[in-house]
Amino acid sequence: GGTIIVTKLDIYISTGSGTATIDAGVAANATTSNDTLIDGQSTAAASVINSAVHHGTNGVGAVAVTSSQYITGSISGTIGSFEGTAFITYYPVSP
Repeated sequence: GGTIIVTKLDIYISTGSGTATIDAGVAANATTSNDTLIDGQSTAAASVINSAVHHGTNGVGAVAVTSSQYITGSISGTIGSFEGTAFITYYPVSP
């Protein structure tokens, strides 16, 4: 129920696909896209996208997330056979 600091978001792309790009970040609800962690990174090849290294233009790498917020991700472009898994590293903030 408290605030956490997300220090890293890793996206392991096991199957890359086409010309798609991925955004991920903190949003007010589970259906809103955001790019405060990862902004516009390619999903074309099998790889690991790391918010600390591959954050893009709008991504900041680490963010505070309150109990009323969500971490969301979205892919735009030709998704095709994309497969991946997200790993979130976070720390709770003491009250």
